[in-house]
Amino acid sequence: MGETADDSLPDPPADPAGTLQPEGCADPTFTGTSFDLVSVAMHGVRLAISTLGEGRPGAYPSADWDVAVIAFRDAEGRLIPPTVQTFPLRRHQRCPVCNARP
Repeated sequence: MGETADDSLPDPPADPAGTLQPEGCADPTFTGTSFDLVSVAMHGVRLAISTLGEGRPGAYPSADWDVAVIAFRDAEGRLIPPTVQTFPLRRHQRCPVCNARP
């Protein structure tokens, strides 16, 4: 089953023996090398700058995605070129937190 109850987002690649932080908005977290983490962080920066500049002339282009799933290894653990899947983040009709907001 996917990360979301309705499988609207895929599970990120994971190492069951890796270290994960407690459940929450950032679960599961990144476990890997510092030089791989730079790629993950830069995707976050691009998305933040895109959001901050949205609608402003000449600003960094607007992203049409909110969630990125990045893989550096395949299902067998072999090194692959980074692959990125992106998805919009939408309110789920059964989420009590999202639906409490206007």
